[in-house]
Amino acid sequence: MVKVFSTVIEKGGVGKTTVTYNGGERLASLNKRVLLVDMDKKPSLTARYDIDESYYNDGTLKREHTVAKFFEDGGSDPVPINVKPNIDLIAGYPQLSELKKDVEEGMQRMYLLRWFYANLDELEKKYDYIWIDNHNDLSIFVDNTIAISDLVVIPIDVDLDSMNRLSEVDSHIERLKKIMVEPISKKSYVNAASVKIGNMLDYNTSDSHSFKKAFEELSKSDPSYLGCFYRRTAFKAAKSQNKPLVEIEREASKNDKGLQKFFVDTWAIYDKIFETADNI
Repeated sequence: MVKVFSTVIEKGGVGKTTVTYNGGERLASLNKRVLLVDMDKKPSLTARYDIDESYYNDGTLKREHTVAKFFEDGGSDPVPINVKPNIDLIAGYPQLSELKKDVEEGMQRMYLLRWFYANLDELEKKYDYIWIDNHNDLSIFVDNTIAISDLVVIPIDVDLDSMNRLSEVDSHIERLKKIMVEPISKKSYVNAASVKIGNMLDYNTSDSHSFKKAFEELSKSDPSYLGCFYRRTAFKAAKSQNKPLVEIEREASKNDKGLQKFFVDTWAIYDKIFETADNI
C-alpha cells in the first residue's frame, strides 16, 4: 500500500522543503520508490533537481509535467519526471496561486482526491511512497494534499510562533475530517495523522536548548512529537551544494565522529516518520 506524506505548516522559513527533499532522498537510498509532488507556489523542491531540457518549452517546464494539471477543468493527470533512480517528480507550477479561484469553484474542490483514487492501482504498482511539499499556508491546495495523506509532517523551527502554529495545523486537519465527507455514507475522506519535527536547531544556543527542552516535555505526553533536526554543517552544505544528505554522508569522513552522530540521529527521526506512516 502506497503511503502518502504531506509537509505542512502555516509559516515560512522553517525548512519545509529541506525536510521533504531529504526524506524522499533517504527513502530512495533505502531502495524505496518515491514520487515527490511540489505544491509550493515557489517551487523550491523542483529547483533541487536538474531536469532535462526535453521537459521544457521556451524555458518553461511543460505544463503536463506540473501540478497545474491536477486542477484543470474536469481534472487531469500530470506526467511525472524521473529525476533520479527511485525518484519521480511532479514539478511545481509558479503560477499556482492564479488557479485558486477556479479550484475553489470546482466540483467539491477535491481534484487531488479524484486523481489519487482514479490512479490508485497504477500508483500502487509504481511507488512505495508519495511525499508532497506544500506552500506555507492552509489553502485549498493544502486541503487537497491533506485529503490524500496518511501522515502530515509538521516541521517547526526555534520560534515561539512556530509552536503556536502546531495546534492550528492539527485543528485544521480535524476540521477537514468533518467537512470533506462522502455525501451518502457521510464517511470522511480525511484520515491523516500528524507528526511534529523540530527543525534547524543549533547545538550551542540558549534558544535551541530551551526549544528542545520544551519539545521533549511535549513528547512525554504526545508521541506525535518525534524529535529535532540540528542545523549542522552538513545541512548547510547540502543546500549550498544542492546535494541531499544521503550524498553528503557518503562523502563524509568516517573519522568525524560528531558528523557521523549527526547522521545517525537524523536518520533515526526519519525512520520514526516512516514507521509511523507504516503503522497507520
